[in-house]
Amino acid sequence: MIITKIEKVKRKNRYEVYADGGLVGTMSADMILTYRLSQGKEIAAEDLVAMMEESACADAWTTLLTYLSSKAYTVKMARDKLKDQGFEDKAVEYALDKAIGYNYINDEEYAKELLMELCSKRSTRRIKQDMYQRGLSGAYVEELLSSNDESEACKYSLERKLHGKLLDKENELKVMNYLAGQGFGYDTIRQTVSAYKEGCDE
Repeated sequence: MIITKIEKVKRKNRYEVYADGGLVGTMSADMILTYRLSQGKEIAAEDLVAMMEESACADAWTTLLTYLSSKAYTVKMARDKLKDQGFEDKAVEYALDKAIGYNYINDEEYAKELLMELCSKRSTRRIKQDMYQRGLSGAYVEELLSSNDESEACKYSLERKLHGKLLDKENELKVMNYLAGQGFGYDTIRQTVSAYKEGCDE
């Protein structure tokens, strides 16, 4: 194959590489310099494809590091983010494996941090749903949630619903249904409502 054109694209530091008149793919400026690619250079098709794949992997890794520098990600969140940017599966998995290897992405630690953040505001069921949406599931999640005490979260949700109003017979059932809709169990709701009423009576 003959490289017929190397053209800068709008995306910063990226170039389109054409061979035999057709677009082969995009490559970073650094990789073009590393491979010493230039217009008119002859190169084997398999070598050019391998270069493109290596460049894509390096670019996916650099992009992932940029994301991770601002906040934590789960494997699923990072995979979805990279795919949204147009990276192919091979480059995505390369970047993810590298991040996991460096412990930059750790789903179990993420799950622990998320539970600490949400345990005082949401029911265990809602937290589990949130975790699932972020790709967190399995035995470690079940074990983590099994010891979660949601009474504080139920109290928080009750007080937020009432906005300082008294809990009387007229709205008690409505409030209990609301808490059930938030994912709290009947026993937790009953105990929380009873404790709230006792507190108001004092």
